[in-house]
This record gives sequence, C-alpha cells and structure tokens, in this order.
Amino acid sequence: MSLVIPAVTFILLQLFSGAAPQQAKATIEGLVVRVGTGEAIARAEVTLISTRQAAPASIPAITDNRGRFIFTNIEPGSYRVAAAHNGYVRQEYGQRAVPGRPGSILNVAAGQAVKDVAIRLTPTGAINGRITDPGGEPVPGIPVQVMRYSYNANGDRTFRVLGSARTDDRGEYRIYWLAPGRYYLSAGDSSGSGFAPAGVTTSPGEIYITTYYPGTVDPAQAAGIDVQPGAEMNSLDFFVTPQHAHRVAGRVIDGRTGRQPVAAGVSLSPRYPIGPSVISTSSLNYNAATGAFEFRDIAPGQYWIRVAEMDAASDNVSPLGRSAQIAVDVSSSDVENLAVTLSPAVSIAGRISIEGQAPSALARIEPLSVSLRPSANGQPLTTAATAPTSQRLKPDGSFTIDKVSPGEYLVGVSPLPPNSYIKEVRVGGLDVLQRGMLVSGEIYGLLDILLSPHAAQIEGTVTDEAQQPAANTPVVLVPDRLRDRHDLYKTTVTDQEGHFVLTGVAPGVYRVYAWDEIEAFAYFDPDLLTRFEQQAKPVNVSESSRITLDVKAISPGAQ
Repeated sequence: MSLVIPAVTFILLQLFSGAAPQQAKATIEGLVVRVGTGEAIARAEVTLISTRQAAPASIPAITDNRGRFIFTNIEPGSYRVAAAHNGYVRQEYGQRAVPGRPGSILNVAAGQAVKDVAIRLTPTGAINGRITDPGGEPVPGIPVQVMRYSYNANGDRTFRVLGSARTDDRGEYRIYWLAPGRYYLSAGDSSGSGFAPAGVTTSPGEIYITTYYPGTVDPAQAAGIDVQPGAEMNSLDFFVTPQHAHRVAGRVIDGRTGRQPVAAGVSLSPRYPIGPSVISTSSLNYNAATGAFEFRDIAPGQYWIRVAEMDAASDNVSPLGRSAQIAVDVSSSDVENLAVTLSPAVSIAGRISIEGQAPSALARIEPLSVSLRPSANGQPLTTAATAPTSQRLKPDGSFTIDKVSPGEYLVGVSPLPPNSYIKEVRVGGLDVLQRGMLVSGEIYGLLDILLSPHAAQIEGTVTDEAQQPAANTPVVLVPDRLRDRHDLYKTTVTDQEGHFVLTGVAPGVYRVYAWDEIEAFAYFDPDLLTRFEQQAKPVNVSESSRITLDVKAISPGAQ
C-alpha cells in the first residue's frame, strides 16, 4: 500500500498542476539547386524566417555537398525559407522571379516533418569594359555605375544604382553579381554635374560630363544591356568626352517692388529628370544686395531654374509663397543676364459636377479632392515638391486650391466615385485635361471638372502557357496612345480562378497586359510595353460598355 499512494499522488499532482504539455518540435529539410540544371549547390546559406515580428532569428543552415539542409527543433508556426550563395540571386522558397516579392509561407504544425523544400537559385551575371577618352587613352579612377529604371505609383521614373566600380589604370572596369535583367551604364559623377578624373589632363574651361553607354550624355538615349543568367557581358566599351563647361547666371526680381528679394533659394534641375533631380542649388550663394545668382560647370542640356522666396530669419520657404520657374537651354555658350521675376502664389476656384446629376449627388459619395501635378507640354514631371491640393468640397461641388505657384499642371481628382471617370477639365472654356493648365498669374474663370458616371468595365480570365487559370497574376490596362496619361491606367490581380475585373475605365483604345512576373510599377516603362505589345490584348472601350476578354499571361522569357 505504501508504494501505491505515492504513485497516485504524483499522477494527481501532474493533472492539477496547470502545466501545459510541451509541444513536439518540428523539422524542415530540403535542398538548394541551380535553376534550369538541377545541379546541387554546396555551402549555400539557408535562413529560416518566422512570420512573427518578435521572433528571434534562427541560426542559418549550410547545405552539404548534395545541396541538402535541415532545420530541427522548430517551434510550430509560419515560416519562410531563403537561400543565398555568392554568384547567385538570393531566393526564397516559392518566390517568383521578380525581386522583392516574398516567397511562399510554410505553416508548420507541432511534430511535423516538412520535407523536399526545393529552392532554385539563379546564377548572376557580370559586365566589363573599358572607358577611354576620344583619343583612345584610358580614363582611370572614373566611377562606373550599373542602374535600372525604377518607377513609383505616380509613374515617376528614376535610375536606381545596383552596382558600381572604378576604372583601373587601364581604364577597365568589372561589375559582378548582377541579377538577370535590363541595365544601364554610366561613367562619371553620380550627382550629374561635371567632373575631372584624377590624373587626366583637360584644357582650361573643360570638364567631363557623366556619360551613358554607348556614349551619350543624355540619359534618355542610354542603351539597355540585357544580362542573362550566368552571362559575362564583355567589352562594353565607350568613351567620355571633355566638353566646355558653361555658366548660367541671372538676377531675381520681386514682381511687386521691382527690387531683389531679401532671401531666395535658386535651384537648377533637368527639365526631364531620370537621373539626379537637382544638379545644383545656389541658395547659399544668392547675393541679397544685387539679386544675382550663378551656376558654374553646367553641361549642355535642358533645365529648369526654380526660385522660391525664403524667410530670412528661418531659411525656410516664405509663407508668402512667391516663386518662379523658367526654362533654360544650355548648348554651346554661357547663359547670362537671365531675369527671373517672383510672382505671388494664386488661389484657383473651381467646381466639380457629375454629368446628368444634381450637385446634391456629391454629398452621397466619398469626399473628393482636386490635385495639381507639375507638368511640361502635358507630360508629368518628377518633383519632390508637394502637389497643391484643394480644400474640402462644398455641398455645391465648389472648391478652392490655395498657394499655387506659376507653372503648368495636370489636374487630377481622387478618389473617383465608382464607375466614374474624368470627362472634361476646362478653365474659362479651354480644355486642359490632356495638355495641362498654365498658371502664370491670376486665373480668370472657374476650373470646371466634369465627371461622367458612365465608365466602362472590363473583366475576363487570364490563362498561363498550359491553358490553366493564372492565379494572383497582375493585370494592367494601358492606354494605347495616351501613355503619359497615368490616370487612365488600371491595375488589378487575378483571383484563384484567374478572373479579373477592371472598373472605372474611360472611353478609348487600350491594351490589356497580364504578366507572370513584373516588378512594382514597371508597367510605366514605355520600352517594356513596346517589347510585349504583341502579347497584350487590344480593346476599344466606349462609355458604359461591359467587355469580357480572354487574356494570355506573358511569361518572363517572352519577347
């Protein structure tokens, strides 16, 4: 009896102690191979990433000679698995080819043994070449950068630097570990201004200008370089040419007094920037006594000079909002004696109406706002400045936009009501929807915006190469002619059945693109659209139409 009582007591203590039973640990194992060949990759570093924000980092696993790895003693939960190795693109399990997209999530239960997690790594490529002067002499010590176009949600395009090197004493460079894709090369100062390479002699008044492969100072004329997996792109040679640097100078005048402002900020920037957005600023060098400003070592090109009145005490932009902007073309000589007149910011009054409906209809929808985006000749400009935006609409649809500086603007409305589009934008009866509204002083007449509630709808199904529904596939509607009208673009993602719906479509001629893989906002790239134009589905849209399409997904290897 004395032996039974202690045993019963122990069992009862376990039952009523409240201690939770310990969960069994899980394991995850798999292999890392080269994409395409299936060749095992030894000594790849594999990382287990918990989806819990506060989860501690796990110790990486290293693949063996057969490319295999294993994680043991894993707590139940959700994980991603990533692999990396020199000479390969980092990849997550289940990740598509587009960089930046996360891979698949593994949901691991207690005691589960997850097997056969295969991660396929893509070999990186490299580029090499030689930089010389026009006489064939090497240019040593010059920075060489490899870049890709990058877009944001507004369609603004800039170069994103992904690798760099300096030329050696023979003018040679090599940039490696590049993921497959299209790149652009530049040689020179990344600020976009002139530079003088060390050890290179130039004539008085000459500077070297940042040059883009195959030998242009205009970034818009740069040639793309397609790097294939594991490829070495040889002999990408080009030369940089010394050019005469130019001076841009002038005077700032206060339009009210005819005198120079007490303080002003003056900047010089490319008119159509896809490289550095601001090359030079002379805020500190502005001469308050004379109103004079000056920029030196400026390369030939098309520029904006922007001037803003500053508050002398705080060195911030003046709350009075006086500013100016002028276009300057620099070619073969200095540009001098410019006169930049500061004009006061203006207020613009306007009204939004919905076609065929009373003003009271605006009270039944989500509050709207009107914004002005800087433009040139109807093309949106990339700018760091905050776009002027309207105050809250009044019940009758009227609004006011305050502190609008001189310049050209495209008019936008957001959020558009369901099944609506902007049909007309007029100022004093003049149509400014596509070519932009010019503000040079006080605006006479209302900014009238007409919304139509008769937008079209496009729906359909996207199928892949195997004729199966393509789930989670980006679908983009692109205007066929008005590709600078980014407000006409429509995007969505297919559901699990490959089905998609695009609403709020304005009348016009379009193409529907569906990509298996595409980087964020890359559909704004005109070269990309042209390259895959034949794989896109053309469609003509009229008001209130309901259109059904079958669309083929564009695979990454399609041309």
